Amino acid sequence: MSFPLFRFTLSNDTAGTLVISEPGGWDEAKLKLERNKEFHSLVEFYDQPLTFYGDDISHDGGIQYIRTIEQTQGIDAQISLLIELSQDEGDTYDVVFEGLLSIETAKEIDFYKLEMGVLRNGFWQKFINRKATPIDLSATLDLDGGTRMAIDPITLRLPSQAIRSVFKSKAPESNDPERVPIEYNFNNLAFIFYGVVDLPVILQNSIQESFLSYPATLSDFPPPSFVARFRGIYTFTIQIHVSTVPYGVPFCCGDRIPFGVIRLLKNGVTHTNSTRTDLGTNGIDGRSRYNIAVTMDLEVGDEISFYYFVVGVYTIYVVYDGWFPGEPSFIEVTADTVYEDTETPAFFIKDAAESIISKCIGRDNVLNSDHLDSCYGLYSIMNGLNLRGYSLAEKPITLSFDNWWKGIDPILNLGLVYEQTSPETIRIEQKSYFYDKTISINFDFVNNIERSYDLDSVFKLIEIGYSKWSAESASGIDDPQTKRTYNTRFKTVGKEITILSQFIAASLAIEQTRRNRVETGKDWRLDNDVFIIALKETSPYEPELDENFSAISNLLNSNTRYNIRLSVARNFERWKSYFNGCLQWYMDDYKFASGEGNYDMATTLVDGDCEALAISPEPSLSEKQDIAVKSDYLFKPIKYSFVHPMTWDDYKTIRDNPTKAIGISRTDANHVACHIEVLEYEITHGKGTFEIYLSDNDYL
Repeated sequence: MSFPLFRFTLSNDTAGTLVISEPGGWDEAKLKLERNKEFHSLVEFYDQPLTFYGDDISHDGGIQYIRTIEQTQGIDAQISLLIELSQDEGDTYDVVFEGLLSIETAKEIDFYKLEMGVLRNGFWQKFINRKATPIDLSATLDLDGGTRMAIDPITLRLPSQAIRSVFKSKAPESNDPERVPIEYNFNNLAFIFYGVVDLPVILQNSIQESFLSYPATLSDFPPPSFVARFRGIYTFTIQIHVSTVPYGVPFCCGDRIPFGVIRLLKNGVTHTNSTRTDLGTNGIDGRSRYNIAVTMDLEVGDEISFYYFVVGVYTIYVVYDGWFPGEPSFIEVTADTVYEDTETPAFFIKDAAESIISKCIGRDNVLNSDHLDSCYGLYSIMNGLNLRGYSLAEKPITLSFDNWWKGIDPILNLGLVYEQTSPETIRIEQKSYFYDKTISINFDFVNNIERSYDLDSVFKLIEIGYSKWSAESASGIDDPQTKRTYNTRFKTVGKEITILSQFIAASLAIEQTRRNRVETGKDWRLDNDVFIIALKETSPYEPELDENFSAISNLLNSNTRYNIRLSVARNFERWKSYFNGCLQWYMDDYKFASGEGNYDMATTLVDGDCEALAISPEPSLSEKQDIAVKSDYLFKPIKYSFVHPMTWDDYKTIRDNPTKAIGISRTDANHVACHIEVLEYEITHGKGTFEIYLSDNDYL
């Protein structure tokens, strides 16, 4: 083979193309493949500044071409550099590197030399430089002012989720005018307290006032009443403990048994009367207990009232818990409420990414993803204002790629690669796609290998889930889309890792936001957050409920709940292959350490569900179980470093197969699959410096 020839070409949209002579520094150039820490794909860099010179009769070093562009187009001018190599004396050329001159690094020396760095090509550099820029998903103009293909939203029908709300007020232990109820969780049924022992008057509108003093007897305060704000099934449980004596102080004479009835009225008509149990027959202990327990369907605006009717001449007092311990008076209302079905504009998760990337790059059809095109990508996103009833014209969804990634990657465990196709594209797949154990090329007789551990990939504590999940109602404690912490078995080594999605998946937070459309004129603290909803596989577009689960336990109203698939434990299962490598020596469990919200839920996917067919997540899973370490790992955190001869064809094979492993052997047999972390190829010296991870063996 003849000595390789190199060709260097500069180009600019305005100035055209210029083939130049070999720039200074090229003979020490290194092509570098390095695994991106965020996206887990190999990204190519050119790791050497170049020096450009003037021209003479036979050579043009490019300096005047670069100066002219720099002076007329400024620091952000786009000057492309194409480096090619020929191994057949110039008959054919291979592309060695396509990049951009980094004008901001320019350093001029003695007026005839101009040194500057080289960046990855314009497509990748644009994406990296702009991925933090917020993009209107509905817009048709890109960041350069060009027209882009519209990415159409979907109309997502949102059936009501039943929300369980509970209010309980219990008699205090003393006659204290400053007393407050000991329990309360009834955000969806606005209420206010009046009267004795915190028996409530529950009203439709919040009223910030109450009596400063409390009446002494039952007949002195207005009857408690309740107006239903939402349709649903309501259970009223009332226990009133009364006495003929105030504060437990005995009268002088006779038996005084309270006599009367508590009557519950629905819309002014008697519905239920209480039962009565007499608890004493003398002046010291003349008391009785009245009980009501009733469940009914209520419509919006239905009013429930409670009255105490006294028969007899005695004054009847409500008993404080401190008078007769063990018999507190209380009122409790439990409601499973629903709201009208609504619609919201939303974007498929892949379409949202396509919209963002195309407007950053300035080209349509820039995203490929087999994973997000499949049943694994059936998710949609919208913001809080859209859930509350605002259109995209009124309140568009604006999202950067960084925030898209920080929302979806902690859920699905993804990776991203720049594909040097024609034209170039971005590919997003599961992280395992980027750690393919198939060997693309073998290297024989590799010696002088150094071994070490990558302690950044040894995990002792894993926090995973969602950074935000709670709505203002404490009823959201039933949401399983919250946070969990898992411990591993490491005693003296290991790092902590946090994997929290910025999207909100909590089903009750979604429902609470959706119901706030009744007050669209008011701000809601989740208005500008991005929500994610798992979808059914069939149209019309609706949330997935329980249809793909054969069993769900410890989740209230599970047949109406969104995002059961997006529980934290199932997110952990999707990520487990990333953690598993550091625990292959032990095959121990990930120990559940703590959780927020509902970590009692357990679910089983139906046979045939796409995730049930995968290695992970498990078909049956509890949100608080210990999770077994398995052998489906991406890599082991054992790092090997060495220098080895490489040809251009060797490097080209690796570069063209960036997701595949390479085979390493100390002889010429039994090659071990390894994943490249960093490869520096010195093209003019014919050698490569490798840092690699083990793929599926214990040691080289």
